[in-house]
Amino acid sequence: MKKDSFDGSNLQGKMGGILGDKFWNELHHALPRKGPDVDIYETKQEGIIVVEIPGLSSPNDVQITLEFQSLILQGEIPYEYPVAKEKISLGERRFGRFKRRIQLPFHYSPDQIQAHYKNGLLEIRLLKKVVSKEVEIRFEEENS
Repeated sequence: MKKDSFDGSNLQGKMGGILGDKFWNELHHALPRKGPDVDIYETKQEGIIVVEIPGLSSPNDVQITLEFQSLILQGEIPYEYPVAKEKISLGERRFGRFKRRIQLPFHYSPDQIQAHYKNGLLEIRLLKKVVSKEVEIRFEEENS
């Protein structure tokens, strides 16, 4: 069964005629940032998490922790411009420290995890694990 999802990819374009570009630019700066953008998809064998984190230069720049059904990402996106942040006339990119907790929609094997970073994308692959267990039900008669 496929979950219904909202496709907001062109919401700004659809609403632009009504609200205008100035509204969207101001809204973009007013909303709190939750961390890097993430995509998750599954194959029969794996769950794949793709995280957009530009500018990393070392594996030490980001930490990945698995905690129950959550993946926790922590790190810092470096600020590499030769001018102060206040001098940026349009600033949509994220910089600085982040922490993001992602609820995983599948069970995984904690021993079979791979992470690969290329072109600003961190790809994390988790081997899926089928989790099922039969529960025995015992009946006890009540003494009346």
